[in-house]
Amino acid sequence: MQLTRFFRQSWVNGGLAIALGLAATIIVLQARSIRALQSELEQSFAGGHIPVGTSIPQLQLEDLKGKRLTMRFSDSGRPILLYVFQPHCVWCQKNGDSILSLANQVSRDYRVVGLSLVRDDLTTFVKLHNMTFPVYYVTSPSTLTKIDIASTPETILLSVRGTILDSWDGAYSGGTKTALERVFAIRLPSELDDIRKYPQSLTLAR
Repeated sequence: MQLTRFFRQSWVNGGLAIALGLAATIIVLQARSIRALQSELEQSFAGGHIPVGTSIPQLQLEDLKGKRLTMRFSDSGRPILLYVFQPHCVWCQKNGDSILSLANQVSRDYRVVGLSLVRDDLTTFVKLHNMTFPVYYVTSPSTLTKIDIASTPETILLSVRGTILDSWDGAYSGGTKTALERVFAIRLPSELDDIRKYPQSLTLAR
């Protein structure tokens, strides 16, 4: 009788161990599946929405000193990396260190140009983020409707003839960061800026 009870208890314990082992295996597989799905989603959002091959129109610009000029993208001697932003855009502020890092690392091979959609506080923004590449205000933002700038920041890679080769929506984190690092063979800051270090007048989107 005691022997029978022993075998019965052993069978129960063995079954419980198997069940726990199967549960642990299922949890591990589910975690792997979730990570793979998250990676796929990040990659799916890494690219921009602007169609490749679209031409950037001639733009009327104004530099930080108020001088007006016309920028044509079809006669550039090297590919252009456009960074479209707004001084009061929170994500543009958070992306300050990242765009500077990108610009410094690719400036040998690409012409980096910043384009602001608004004039207010532009000079202050440029100084705060130590933007060392040329930055202009687009005096007629409506000319950018052809390429459908849906939000800022927007990063656009142009060929030497001024056609879009690629684009990336948003600040440089997640899939966007991964995609930029892969395309340009660089490393970007692991974290976005802490906007609390900037003046209150620049922390609210308008």
